[in-house]
Amino acid sequence: MAQTNYISSLNSDELLVPIKASTVFHAHENSYFLGGNIIPVVSAPTGVLRVPSLEAVTAQEISRAGANVDDLSVLTPVADKNDIDVNLYAARTVLRDLGSIDANEIGRVLGMAVSKKWDETVMAVIAANTTE
Repeated sequence: MAQTNYISSLNSDELLVPIKASTVFHAHENSYFLGGNIIPVVSAPTGVLRVPSLEAVTAQEISRAGANVDDLSVLTPVADKNDIDVNLYAARTVLRDLGSIDANEIGRVLGMAVSKKWDETVMAVIAANTTE
């Protein structure tokens, strides 16, 4: 009976795609923050995230004296662009094919490493920004 879960490294395309997919899956499944449920995750394929920032606007009270609203001044928020450089989180391994390789197991190990590093970084930022 053939073992269909194992792939030979002689065909690297057949090996790399399942490893990448498994790595991303396990990283998202094992991380507190990478899934985007607690802190939103935004993809930045160029390595720079451009975030719009609007200036504060003051609310005004409108009088009910007349039908027109001439006492309301128009305030237009000005948009600024904030560029944030983002970091890449990755894990690397060297494979030596002594037979067949379980791509899911390799992806699980790599995904766990990525999720651990990501969670440590996020927790350090959260701890640095908390007040006592």
